[in-house]
Amino acid sequence: PLKEQSEQAREYLRLKEILKNLEVNNFLREYEESGKRKKELDAKYEAASNELNDTKAENEKAESEYKKLENEIIDIDSTLNEQKNKRQDLLILAEKKEGEIKLLTQQLENIGANSKRIFERIEEIKTGIDEKYSERAVFEKQKLSFAEKLGQCGERKQDAANKLDDIRKEIEALNRRVEEDNSEILRLANSDGHVKTSIEHADTVLEQNNIRHSELSRRLLVLKSDEAETFTLVSDLEKKYDSISKSVEDKENEGNRLSEKLSEKDAQSKKLILSLDAKNQDYLGTRSRLEAIRQIAERYDGYSASVKKIMENRDQFPGICGVVADIISSDKKYETAVETALGASIQHIVTEDEKTAKDVIEYLKKEKAGRATFLPITSIGDGNRGKVDEEVFKEKGVIGDAASLANADKKYDGIVRHLLKNFVVVDHIDNALLIARKYDYNVRLVTLEGELLSPGGSIAGGAFKNKGNLLARKRELEELEKSVESKKQELDRLRKEQSQASEDKRCIREDIEHIREALKNLYVDQNTAKLELKRESGHLEEIRNKIADYKRESSELELKTKELKTELAVQKQSLSENERKTGELKKDIEDAGTAITDAKAKEEEAVSAVSDITVEYSNIEQALGYADENIARIDSDIERLKNDSERIKNGEDENRKEYESKNKQIELCSEEIENARSESEKLKELIDELTGKKEKINHDHKEFFNSWSELTKRINDLDKEVLRLQGMREKTGEIMDAATTYMWEEYQLTLSTAEKFFDPEFKAASARKSINECRQDIKKLGNVNVNAIEDYKNVSERYELLSGQRNDLTESMEKITAMITELDEAMRKQFAEQFELIKTEFNSVFRELFGGGKGELELIEDEDILTAGIRIIAQPPGKKLQNMMQLSGGEKALTAISLLFAIQNLKPSPFCLLDEIEAALDDSNVKRYASYLHKLTKNSQFIVITHRRGTMASADILYGITMQEKGVSTLVSVSLIEDDLDK
Repeated sequence: PLKEQSEQAREYLRLKEILKNLEVNNFLREYEESGKRKKELDAKYEAASNELNDTKAENEKAESEYKKLENEIIDIDSTLNEQKNKRQDLLILAEKKEGEIKLLTQQLENIGANSKRIFERIEEIKTGIDEKYSERAVFEKQKLSFAEKLGQCGERKQDAANKLDDIRKEIEALNRRVEEDNSEILRLANSDGHVKTSIEHADTVLEQNNIRHSELSRRLLVLKSDEAETFTLVSDLEKKYDSISKSVEDKENEGNRLSEKLSEKDAQSKKLILSLDAKNQDYLGTRSRLEAIRQIAERYDGYSASVKKIMENRDQFPGICGVVADIISSDKKYETAVETALGASIQHIVTEDEKTAKDVIEYLKKEKAGRATFLPITSIGDGNRGKVDEEVFKEKGVIGDAASLANADKKYDGIVRHLLKNFVVVDHIDNALLIARKYDYNVRLVTLEGELLSPGGSIAGGAFKNKGNLLARKRELEELEKSVESKKQELDRLRKEQSQASEDKRCIREDIEHIREALKNLYVDQNTAKLELKRESGHLEEIRNKIADYKRESSELELKTKELKTELAVQKQSLSENERKTGELKKDIEDAGTAITDAKAKEEEAVSAVSDITVEYSNIEQALGYADENIARIDSDIERLKNDSERIKNGEDENRKEYESKNKQIELCSEEIENARSESEKLKELIDELTGKKEKINHDHKEFFNSWSELTKRINDLDKEVLRLQGMREKTGEIMDAATTYMWEEYQLTLSTAEKFFDPEFKAASARKSINECRQDIKKLGNVNVNAIEDYKNVSERYELLSGQRNDLTESMEKITAMITELDEAMRKQFAEQFELIKTEFNSVFRELFGGGKGELELIEDEDILTAGIRIIAQPPGKKLQNMMQLSGGEKALTAISLLFAIQNLKPSPFCLLDEIEAALDDSNVKRYASYLHKLTKNSQFIVITHRRGTMASADILYGITMQEKGVSTLVSVSLIEDDLDK
């Protein structure tokens, strides 16, 4: 398809060049004729405009006088309403104060009755207080008598208690002395037993240490000779290994540096490829968008059918300048506002004069192609009708009138002002609503987001259903053309960078291969030297460890011998000292026993005396408490009566103050009533005066309005004439601008540059026909991809590259599939063979551990052998064959151990760790398990975690952890086989 498109593109470019020469010469002829016609319209427009301005000045003066009278009427109405409201408020106030006086009079009568009741209550309280004071004096005398008796009894009670405490302290001291002596005797006896045992143990250990010390001295002499020979050999090997390692390190560093450089180049290359693909997609998308918009613009998509029909056949009508959307443009942020202001007029067709419009209308009728609106440059005025009040542009949020924000050729200025002069652009709808209200909805307002406020109060707005922006097409085409060119240059740059990166990677890979070959040889030499050095170093370290162990053990034996001898002498001396102390303590215990018996007799006598005094003291203390309670109760009653009296007196003072306050309030209310009535009469006179003045001004206002209406009618007539002339001027200008714009958009030619293509032999009569024929030939070509030539070349190269890559991938996939099939068959065969071996071995181990019976392994049928489940069936001796899940816990555990040992027999592991796997077995099975485990130690070493006696009895070495001190763990080991020290 791209090949066909490239051939089509070459034909398209040839026809386009022919069309360019025809259209440029036709443009130069039409532009000259439009210029002459526009000068004539300018003179007529200027005369009509001057007359209109004079009439408007007279009208503005009349309008000012009319508004002045209107403001006076409004001021009088406002003052009149204000005075009426004040008078009404004063009348209401007078009625309110009369009601307050009646309420205050009633409250004064209530206060007088309340004062009488207060006086009677105060007299009753005075009598109650005198009675309470008499009762309190009686209880005060009783309290003094009881307090004197209580003091005497307390002194006797304290003497008796002190005596009893002394006796008890003496008994307690004697008992403590006896306990201490008994404890000391017991401690000394225990100490004697430990000392005797320690003396016997120390004698035995001393004898063993002497034997062991002699053996260690002999072995040290032999090991020191071996250490010297091995040390010399290790030193030579270390020097050789260091030399080889240095060479390896240098080569590795060089290889790493090149690998890092290669990784950087790979990352750079991948990044460039991704960027290249992304840029290419972006470039193709932008170019497609450009072609789509260009074709949409050429086909006039988005316009009505009648406008499309006219523009497709515009060659038949030389006077057509274009549609409004073609001749008017705007900054991007104002496009929505300008297009909304234009509304349906954006599809109006601009013509050079009325004759062209008439010819096109006849054509539409003949073809029955619908209706269209035309804007002849010669008949459209200068756009000064309906001038917007200058005060509007000073309001908040106003950006300007729509005409000032639109861009067009100078010849179309009249049409731009005609279409947009009456529209004021505002930043957003909130400010637009405020302005509309202020100017009584007499201004056309449009917001940047497309809301339209029309005179009369109607508002249009919301989301645009059609996303095509007719006004922005020309701007978008220019932006996309620049973007396509920029992205194409960026693609070329990235392709060059990617090619250079691939060449750099190839050179680095060759250097890395040379270094790898050298490293292989060095690694062989290094590993050989390393193995020799490791073997001899291990031997030297083993000798040194043995020497260190023997020296440490010898030192420890000498130290322990000295400590044991010292401890033996100390223990013997301690034994004789303990015997002497025991005799002294026994005699002291006998003396303390006699003293305790005498002290207990005295204690009983003292306890009896303290008890008698305590009973007497309690009786007196209770009587004294009753007296205190009565006095406190009487004091409380007196205080309460005094508080009541004070509170009632305060209430009487408040009543008197309130009575005086109410009288003053009555006097103030009376004064306010008099003042309100006096002020009301004055306001009534002022209201009558203002009403008469208002009626006179209303009469003058009505007469002035009639004369102002006549001036307005005259202005409207002149305004229509000015608009007609302005429309014609703007139409002529638009035709010239449209032609100039078309030349620029289509061929990037201005008027001066187009003159270079002027052909003196150009025939205007046949030009239109030639242009139409050329356009028809281009149209027959359909949608043309002008970049197809370059695209065809790029896609062909990419197709060849990808085809080769696809063939490589297909071949690799076939090889891998064959390899997977081969591996799968080998795995099935190996699994089947090993499963049969494990099955046989499992039955053998099962019979040995259970002492008979039968154990089987089965694969679950109808499943893939590599993913099939395995069923274990066990038959212990004396039981029928059954599934493993039906066995007891111990039988399950022993069956699992049988399977583990069967696998271990077939392929022994060098090291195994078993964690309490025999915990569920009984003692007889534990013994068989331990016995079989011992067989497996020929090929494997086992560490077994267990708490079963049978397993521990079969072990070679036992390790345990004990905590002799809190928080400190110690390892304890016991060897159950003979330690061959000469080994």
